[in-house]
Amino acid sequence: MRKVLFLTTLFAFVLTSSVWAADISGTWTVKAKDPAGGDDSFDLIIKDAGGNLTITGTHPILKALVGTGTVNGDVITMNVKSGEAPVQFAFTGKVAGNKMSGNREIITSHPKPGTKEFEKMEAANAGKKAAAGMPMAPPPLPTGPVSKDFTAEMK
Repeated sequence: MRKVLFLTTLFAFVLTSSVWAADISGTWTVKAKDPAGGDDSFDLIIKDAGGNLTITGTHPILKALVGTGTVNGDVITMNVKSGEAPVQFAFTGKVAGNKMSGNREIITSHPKPGTKEFEKMEAANAGKKAAAGMPMAPPPLPTGPVSKDFTAEMK
């Protein structure tokens, strides 16, 4: 009888141990290098519901950010996109207490030059720029190292 009680208790502990995993809900300040080599810092608000993440935030250039992700033990994955620009961040890393670090990939969905989609985008942008009195030529793209590493700390 004691063996059965012990095994039942052990089994229940194993099944519920994920309930005791740390909840990472809160505001996190993410830091990395931007494509121009400058410091990039922005806040993400993460809501953890049993390892499934709902993410919102604000970036100084990209404005509103939304995304989803998962945390399993200390492994985190997040996909965050901008509502204002065709840019998405894919984060993979580890969480340790109130800190996380790992790899950040920047994904853009700009159409390739020479395609019909690119020509449509250019025509639409030209009309917006003309209406706003902006120069028609786009600024040069930033060059320099793009950090694939990121760190984040909970506020």
